Amino acid sequence: MSPSTSLHTHQVVVIGAGAAGTSVAASLLRQRPGLDVAIVEPSDVHYYQPAFTLVGGGAYSLAKTARPQAQTLPKGARWIGIK
Repeated sequence: MSPSTSLHTHQVVVIGAGAAGTSVAASLLRQRPGLDVAIVEPSDVHYYQPAFTLVGGGAYSLAKTARPQAQTLPKGARWIGIK
């Protein structure tokens, strides 16, 4: 660990902010509102992948599947973006 790297600890760390990771973090925070949850996700943009089949079929725009990652994460979770 380099000197400029700070160490953070959390009660729960979720790896990935896809549908599963986001749902798990949101569920844990609903059950225990004070829980210290961090989500590790390097991407600044979240794509709603189930809509990709509609994009491929020409019925939906790819741009409509994208949202800023910060808007998709549950309130109370800390976002750790690794670059």
